[in-house]
Amino acid sequence: MSEASMSWKPGGCHCGAIRYEVLSPDAIEAVDCTCSICRMTGYLHLIVPSTARIGKIISTGSRPMLRNRYLRLVLALLASGVLSFAVGIAIGSATSMLHCEGERLACNIDVAVGAYATMMLAAIGPLIYFVTLAVATNRTALLGATLVLLAPLLAGYVLGEAESWRYVGFYPYPALRTFLVLFFPPFAAILTQWSALRMAIGRGILT
Repeated sequence: MSEASMSWKPGGCHCGAIRYEVLSPDAIEAVDCTCSICRMTGYLHLIVPSTARIGKIISTGSRPMLRNRYLRLVLALLASGVLSFAVGIAIGSATSMLHCEGERLACNIDVAVGAYATMMLAAIGPLIYFVTLAVATNRTALLGATLVLLAPLLAGYVLGEAESWRYVGFYPYPALRTFLVLFFPPFAAILTQWSALRMAIGRGILT
C-alpha cells in the first residue's frame, strides 16, 4: 500500500503518560473494546502490525497530562458558560421587544423568568458537563448531559403552558411570544454550550 493512502494517527495509553503517532491506512477498522475503562470513555482501538512505522513518542507523565486535561476542560466550560449567557441574554432582550397582548405585567414576568432561567443554566450547565466529561469525553456523553439539562426546562414549560391553555384557552400569538421569551433564551444557552463543547471534543482539545 502506498504511503499516499496512509496518514499519521495519534495514540496513547489510557492515563495519558505516553503519546505517539503511527502510520496507518486512511481506511481503518476499529475494535470496540468491552473492558470497563473503554466502555466508560468510549474508546475504540486501532490494532496495527508490529511492522508499522512509529512516529514521535512523547513521555509526559500521567500527572501533568491529567492536570492539563482537566485545566483544558475547566477553561472550555468557563468559556462556554460565558458565551451561553451572552447568547441567551441577547436573544431574551430581542424577543422581549415583541408586542405584548394582554396584561403587561404578565409579559414582563415571562421575560424575567426567561432571563432567570438563562442565568441559572449558564451557571449550572458547565457543572453538569464537567461531571459528565470528566468521566467520559465523547459526544455521546455530551449529548446525554444536554438532554439532562433540557428535560426539566421542557417539562416545566409544557406543564405551565398546558395549565394556562386549559383555563384561559389557546391563542397563537401570545403562546408564540411566551415560547420566544420564556423558553427559547435558556434553550439557546444550553444549545450554545453543547455546540462549543462538541467542537472542542471534535478537535481533540479535551482529550
